Amino acid sequence: FGNTSKLSSSIDAGTMSLYRHVADRDDVLDAVGQRLLLSIEVPDPSSTTDWPGAIRALMTSIRSVALEHPRSFELMALRQLSGGAVDDRVASALLLLEPSGLSRAEQLVLARTLVSFVNGFALAEIRGTTRFAGEPDGVDAFSAGIDLILAGAAAGSRD
Repeated sequence: FGNTSKLSSSIDAGTMSLYRHVADRDDVLDAVGQRLLLSIEVPDPSSTTDWPGAIRALMTSIRSVALEHPRSFELMALRQLSGGAVDDRVASALLLLEPSGLSRAEQLVLARTLVSFVNGFALAEIRGTTRFAGEPDGVDAFSAGIDLILAGAAAGSRD
């Protein structure tokens, strides 16, 4: 939506009615991004014994949300979202890395690396720019990328 007037008309509301619920356009964009982020399925850290498998499932869920909502995904991928349920969801996702054997600082670096990879891969898929000549299809390249990142993390945790 280019502006709040278009958004208001798309939901059969007046612009002033919209502003009873949000302060400005950034609030609307943040709300859409937060809604997408909260739709990501995070495995339950307390019932997960295979942390790499749980991370793969989480990264696949992020990618699925991107492909299901390609026009809105940038709002989640490129905006700094925080507060309440968003912070709780991120904290839960970070708990998946505790059994990795990495320090807390390394866990945070790994989390940033994984999310950056998934966001970049998904944005490239949305724009149709994911393949190099001779590269396997997008699903295989995505899985292979996650596996390489996790293999590097596992090797680092043995040092």
